[in-house]
Amino acid sequence: MAPPPLHVLSEAEKKELLLAQHEMIERMAAWITELEGLVGKPRKTSSNSHIPPLMDDFGKKGGKRRKPKSGKRPPREGKHRPLAGTPDKTERVMASECGHCGTDVTSQVQQC
Repeated sequence: MAPPPLHVLSEAEKKELLLAQHEMIERMAAWITELEGLVGKPRKTSSNSHIPPLMDDFGKKGGKRRKPKSGKRPPREGKHRPLAGTPDKTERVMASECGHCGTDVTSQVQQC
């Protein structure tokens, strides 16, 4: 944010700007004091707070906490059939029966 040119402002506008800056400086000084108070405190771990042991970050670079695992598993080698790199033919295969209930669907309109 660029400061306004002071020669254009009236005395009342200059006074208002100074008061706004003074309030901002006071808030920032209070915030800095609060942050400086946190510097000497130990890190939160599962032994000194309510966080689970999974969230401890011992030995990790950067000090970031681990995220809990999601329900998805990573893909594993051999659990899928790989596609051919250069297919030589394409077949159009339609369903003969419903996969859920076994009803004949050969007379139904099907799309590939």
